[in-house]
Amino acid sequence: MRRGILLAAAPLLAAIALACTTGGGREISITAEATACTPATLEVRAGEKVTFVMLNKAGGDRELEGIEGTKLEEVLVPDGRTRKINYTAPKETGTQKLKCYIPGGPSTIIEVRVSAAQ
Repeated sequence: MRRGILLAAAPLLAAIALACTTGGGREISITAEATACTPATLEVRAGEKVTFVMLNKAGGDRELEGIEGTKLEEVLVPDGRTRKINYTAPKETGTQKLKCYIPGGPSTIIEVRVSAAQ
């Protein structure tokens, strides 16, 4: 019986392990306060994989999403919680934009400056 349970659980455990190891490299902190999110600008390299670690101290739920062509799906970060959000910078240099906001409330635009890869 136990062997059957272990065999049945093996694919699930492998998928969880893979999900935990894939994604961003360097971690970049973002803090959501009641009136704004910080920092206002972030620096990444072209093609770099990073993980945004967003701490919500806003007193209400906050959301983070890419805008104006930035490829980052909307993520809800409940008040008092932290979420890790994987992001891969585009291969081209330039500026990407993230919107950090309280739905129906204040928002902050965070510029992600993408420099040439080394």
